[in-house]
Amino acid sequence: MKKPEVMRRYQIVKPISLDTACEWMSKLNFKWRKPPKGMYIDGHERPDVVHYRQNSYLPALAQYELTMRIWDEDNFTRLINPSSPSSIRHSVLWFNDQCIFYQNDRRKF
Repeated sequence: MKKPEVMRRYQIVKPISLDTACEWMSKLNFKWRKPPKGMYIDGHERPDVVHYRQNSYLPALAQYELTMRIWDEDNFTRLINPSSPSSIRHSVLWFNDQCIFYQNDRRKF
């Protein structure tokens, strides 16, 4: 709220105090606290997730693999599965890894 463009937008003459911010947070049912420590675990080994992965995701992936072009891992010049017909539309598998780790995550300075 101290930024000039924010003050202009909301027609604020002077910045609000910390007490005012705390009061409004309380009225809006927000809590003023420090972020929790620890590591987030997404539950990828829960029984329902394992069941889905084994019985739905992996079989579907195996079906798509039949239409993929698979190349050798050394120099990607030799096609490993040339038996797939060239008349079909080929599937491309695209991975997106959203795991991000920081060495000093949530570290107090």
